[in-house]
Parts: sequence; C-alpha cells; structure tokens
Amino acid sequence: GSGAKPREGDSHLVRWGAGLSQLPDPALVQNVLVVLDLRHNKIREFTALNIPHLTGLQHLDLTGNHLTSIPENIHLMSEKLRALYLGRNRIEILPKEVGRLSSLVGLRLDHNKLWELPWELGHAVALEAIALEHNQLTSLPPEIALLSNLRILGLRGNPLIPASSSRTRDCAPVAAGEVKSMGGFGSDE
Repeated sequence: GSGAKPREGDSHLVRWGAGLSQLPDPALVQNVLVVLDLRHNKIREFTALNIPHLTGLQHLDLTGNHLTSIPENIHLMSEKLRALYLGRNRIEILPKEVGRLSSLVGLRLDHNKLWELPWELGHAVALEAIALEHNQLTSLPPEIALLSNLRILGLRGNPLIPASSSRTRDCAPVAAGEVKSMGGFGSDE
C-alpha cells in the first residue's frame, strides 16, 4: 500500500477522535465494512451484539478508547479479520476465543491491564506480530511457541517473572535480545 489514509465510504469507516461513546449503529452502515477505524474515541463497550454486523471486517482499530472487555463471540466477527488493534484501553482479560481468529496477523493489546493470556492464543497460527507492552503480565503461556509465523512480540513494561524449567519445557526460550522491537506496529511510548 501507499500508506494513504483509507477512503471514507464504501467499505471503510474512519472516525478518529470524534468523541464517539459507542460503535456506530449498524443500520447506518450501508456496505459490508472491511475497515473500521475508531481510534481515540470514548467507546466503553464492544459487545456481542456488535459482532453480527462486522462479519466482513479485515481491520478493526479501537485503540485509545475506554474498553474494559472484548466479547467472547469475537471469533464470529470475521474469518477474514487480519488486524485487531485494541491498545490503550482498560482490558483485563483476553477471551480464549481470540485463538479462533485463524486469519489474524496483527494483534495490539499494548497499554491495557492484562494479567494473563489464554493458552488458546497459540491456535491463532497466522499471527506475525503481538504488542503486549505495558500490561500486568507475569508470564506467557508456553503455547505462544506454537505461533511459527510470529516475528514480533512486544513485552516491554510487564512484570514478567522467569518461569520454572518445568513450565517452560515445551516452550522455546525467549531471551531479551530475541524480542524484536515493535517498530511502527507497537506502542509509541
């Protein structure tokens, strides 16, 4: 891509910093959305009721809102979902169903309140980049090692505790030098 801002209309809906407190009414969206970019609003809820209206989505960006949770039926949203950006929210729990997003390539969860990750995340085999900086994570599930396409894992700013050798027997060790920088993908702080 040229890096150009997505077009408003047809399959793209972009509302940056518009003061929105909820996701737009699906009845107002005429077309199947491919990109929904609602960065830096005041959205508090992303509920199961939103999911049936987002079945064609490939890119969802809810960075910088006031979300505290992710709906458990998120895996029904789209088989095509490639990017899920939920950084800079107040999310404490990642539902295990995220592991069923088989096309997901990029997952941003930096600057949240996550204290653990579901082992099922290891089933999201298309993942290439995960931003987890500045959460409350003390450990990672060994199943992260199953993500053979994973190239970027951002962990800075977490109180990670080295796991005992018995917990890591199935997990490839990740030395500090092996964790690649998130570059433009991860947090900007």
